[in-house]
Amino acid sequence: MKKIILLIIKILITGSILWVIFSRIPIKNVFSTLSSAKPYFILCVVLLTLIERFFEGIQMHILTKHQGITLSLMSVIEVGLVATFYGLFLPGYLAGGVIRWYKISAHDKKPAEAFAAIIFNRFIITSLIVIIGLNFFVLDSVGVQQHYFGVILLIVFIACILVYCVILNSSLMNFVASYLSRENIAFVPHFIQKNIQKVVNSFARFCDLSLKERATIIICALLSQALGLFAFYLLVLSLSITSLNIINVGWIRTLIFLITLVPISLSGVGLREGGLLIILQPYHVESSACVALSLLIFLQLLFLGIIGGILEARNMIFKSKYKS
Repeated sequence: MKKIILLIIKILITGSILWVIFSRIPIKNVFSTLSSAKPYFILCVVLLTLIERFFEGIQMHILTKHQGITLSLMSVIEVGLVATFYGLFLPGYLAGGVIRWYKISAHDKKPAEAFAAIIFNRFIITSLIVIIGLNFFVLDSVGVQQHYFGVILLIVFIACILVYCVILNSSLMNFVASYLSRENIAFVPHFIQKNIQKVVNSFARFCDLSLKERATIIICALLSQALGLFAFYLLVLSLSITSLNIINVGWIRTLIFLITLVPISLSGVGLREGGLLIILQPYHVESSACVALSLLIFLQLLFLGIIGGILEARNMIFKSKYKS
């Protein structure tokens, strides 16, 4: 019942934000801007998005394999696409992570290991996006004047460093795991304490990643983020927004990513539009172009979701045939 109430609240929030936006910006202006988008840039974005997902899949595959999960690379990529599909309808960016966890953990019955792999992968992606955004923010003469955005990026960056120091500290992880194995924590049920111990042990395994595995993860993460950044810039170029360059886009993409992490709307709809309208004001980008850019970003996500939906439908059909 609580989940239904939360979903209704988030639908209302999403609808309210969109109502405010489109009550001030004529929809016909937004669609007029969208219709002027250059198709060859959009096609390039589609290609780059697929390649980006491939590199993200390699990164996730290494982490799951290190946890003893026997999913193939293509299966890991498929799970990611299916999670994107469900994320279109579920509230918040984190909802897709729950679906991903369910799919991966079901394969080898390793929920703690799957949880650790997903969280660690999400941490790597978030950290790298924030580092890239912070560097581009410092280089942007216009953006750097918006101090509050810089403060947000800096706070998240510091938080990432702190998390890094915790989850990749083998001594600390082993100490916590050892403590949980021999001590009964007051007010914490035994089965919950046992599951926490499994998760901590799973995180501790990442300290044993080989140099080759770490290098591959870093390279794939860098390549996927570079492709994602360039795809975002191509969307800007497709709408002929000449006041933005790759440096501006470098940190704006990061901030939009962080904004859509806030679980108060469906798939970041409303938050993304509102965020771009506020962030792009100093660059004198037309309001209709801001909303059009946001819709293109959502369509990029929708494209991946449709592929995931087709794959999920295929799995359900073959599963039902097998049962019958």
